Amino acid sequence: MLLITFQQVLKLFIFLLIGFLLRRYSVLPVTASGVLSLLEVNLFVPCLNFLTFSQNFTLEKLSGDLLLLAASLISCLVTIAAGTFAGRHLSRDHYAQNLAVYSINMPNTGYVGAPLILAMFGSETLMRMQLFCLPMSIYTYTVGYQLLMDRKGFSPRSLLSPALLAIFFGAVIGMCRIPLPSVLTDVLTSCSSCLGPIAMLLTGCLIAQFHFRDILCDPLIYKVVALRMIVVPLAVLSACRAIGLSRDVLLILAAVYTMPTGLNTVIFPASVGKDCHLGAGMACVSNTLGILTIPLFFALFL
Repeated sequence: MLLITFQQVLKLFIFLLIGFLLRRYSVLPVTASGVLSLLEVNLFVPCLNFLTFSQNFTLEKLSGDLLLLAASLISCLVTIAAGTFAGRHLSRDHYAQNLAVYSINMPNTGYVGAPLILAMFGSETLMRMQLFCLPMSIYTYTVGYQLLMDRKGFSPRSLLSPALLAIFFGAVIGMCRIPLPSVLTDVLTSCSSCLGPIAMLLTGCLIAQFHFRDILCDPLIYKVVALRMIVVPLAVLSACRAIGLSRDVLLILAAVYTMPTGLNTVIFPASVGKDCHLGAGMACVSNTLGILTIPLFFALFL
């Protein structure tokens, strides 16, 4: 398990390094990050979500995953409450607190977790992981969005994201057992396979826009990454194994809570001209550290 996970994580990291080098040496233009981000958000992630749920989501599987849903709600509530408390005490700056809270609470299950689990365990396990992550997705587009944009209030339109809509329509297709035309399945599969490589190329491009001296000198980065990559997964997985949860549930928990910090801490603030060096630093350090910690947690708990 350790070697298999390490190989998959290393493969994703190599794409990150390629994206970094291509952008740092101006092979890709400044606009590349924006284009790649739009492709991920509006095409690749929705395609993967729709295909996964349309092929694997049934009422039988949903009723059989009640324990997983319970684990999702309880672990999300506990970790979000703890992460919010911790994040508010890591800095005196209000917006830095917002970034810390979001980064501790929201692992990168979309751009790193999904490709990793799909490659290692297949689409059915990926569907279970995405089902587990629904509370996190709702948090991301409600509370999380307001934190990163430093706004107050909530608009229901934020829930109408392509990624969430794709899950909903895919689930309907899956429950109704509606077969998809083979050509459509092929197109969705091809788009889905782009998610991991393009996501890591995007990560590399975003990191390359900053100087390492600027993004790696803030102690807050290392505090947040330590909580996100070590403390939270160790606490969650240890507690869940102690109460006797099955290996299948532990697999989903590991697939979610061991992931690095998300890219939304760069993408969302950059869209309104906010400083995003903290988010870039967290992405750089956590993705690099993940080469070691993700395989290690999988080996220890699975």
